[in-house]
Amino acid sequence: MKYALWLIVALLPGYQIAQALDCPDAKSAEEATDQLHSWHNVYQFFKRYRNCYDGSVAEGAEDKIQLLWADHWSTLPEMIALTNKDREFKKFIWQRISDEDFPRGEFERAVRHARGECPQVATNFCRAILSEAEKTKQIQ
Repeated sequence: MKYALWLIVALLPGYQIAQALDCPDAKSAEEATDQLHSWHNVYQFFKRYRNCYDGSVAEGAEDKIQLLWADHWSTLPEMIALTNKDREFKKFIWQRISDEDFPRGEFERAVRHARGECPQVATNFCRAILSEAEKTKQIQ
């Protein structure tokens, strides 16, 4: 028992160092979520803080991404251009479609946009949103 406790205490600083290397500045990452008012800013956030994407950082970023879809649909071609340039960013963004905490009202607005205002460059993205709506039966 003493050996196991000693091992945990001995390894804990290494674990904390590894966490710090994965996310060197979680406080800055959390503060940066307040600035996600454009797809350019979301992309810069992703590039800088992708290793910090957890907890309150993730919640803050998801809120802003979902607001961009719901309230700034006209900027969708910018998002598509960025996701076409960077596969990892595309994966990151598309995962946000199925986030469980996507507020219903914002999700409904995004679905309405996808149904009636889908830019030609965003056809696959709109299909993904509509597929999620059908899968979750949130929108009739």
